[in-house]
Amino acid sequence: MKQKNKDKSISYLNPRGWPLLLFIGLYRLLIFLPYRWQLKLGKLAGNLLYRLPIASKTHARTNIKLCYPEYDEQQREALLRANFQSLGIAIFETGMGWWASNKRLRKLAHVSGAEHFHRAQAQGKGIIVLGAHFTCLELVGRLFSQYSDFAVIYRNPKHPLLSRLITDARRPHYSGLFKRNDIRGIVKCIQSGVYFWYSPDIDPGRQRGIFAPFFGYPAYTLTATSRLAKLANAVVLPVSHYRRDDGNGYDLIVHPALDNFPSEDIEADTHRVNQTVENMVREKPEQYLWLYRRFKTRPQGEERFY
Repeated sequence: MKQKNKDKSISYLNPRGWPLLLFIGLYRLLIFLPYRWQLKLGKLAGNLLYRLPIASKTHARTNIKLCYPEYDEQQREALLRANFQSLGIAIFETGMGWWASNKRLRKLAHVSGAEHFHRAQAQGKGIIVLGAHFTCLELVGRLFSQYSDFAVIYRNPKHPLLSRLITDARRPHYSGLFKRNDIRGIVKCIQSGVYFWYSPDIDPGRQRGIFAPFFGYPAYTLTATSRLAKLANAVVLPVSHYRRDDGNGYDLIVHPALDNFPSEDIEADTHRVNQTVENMVREKPEQYLWLYRRFKTRPQGEERFY
């Protein structure tokens, strides 16, 4: 089910956008580097980012302290440094996800548990793929799109030309690009048999969400996973996705569908979703997007973390 993008108002011929186009052109050249070079250069870039006095580093340090209270200061700082190395590698991975050839990317994918996809299809169910915001997410989504029709939610930057560049880079690889509030379109997509990727580990800011535990702290979480599953008569298949430590690509691990999901208890469902994501993060915490302010919204009267 191909989704048409109607926004063609931003012209690449506008001279005001040429500096950005030049930067993107140079950025695109990075994907031609050998993969292992990209890993090494990415780590170097991450080490540089780690040394810069940026606010997101403070956010990441706060998140790690909250989620790993058992770590001492040295362990937490080591995790933070490794996380920024992973962020540096993500600079290259994002370009690969947008522009690399299928042939090149196929060599990097190591898929296990695909039988769970087949089992859900045999039941005539729609499929929601439950993922998380790991640093390699842009590339992993592209890897999965080679095996089946995939649709994703997107939220592009406010800069109109950059937004169009990113959309044009993604569109050839997915069967649908949906805005978060397009519930009708998403449900229709799932019911058509297209796999829908959903990563609920964001703080939506008090809209259709509830507080549910995440690493032991109340985290404001959208209830959309449960609601979409019910509306679309879909199963929810958690998928872990990690960069391999040996530099030999990515593990894409499909887990069994969440049983008795959705239930009649939206709070219990949201709790299960957060616990599932937490289990994924604990496998490879250095690859998670810790700089995101996951605990931004707090219960009434509770002190803010950021």
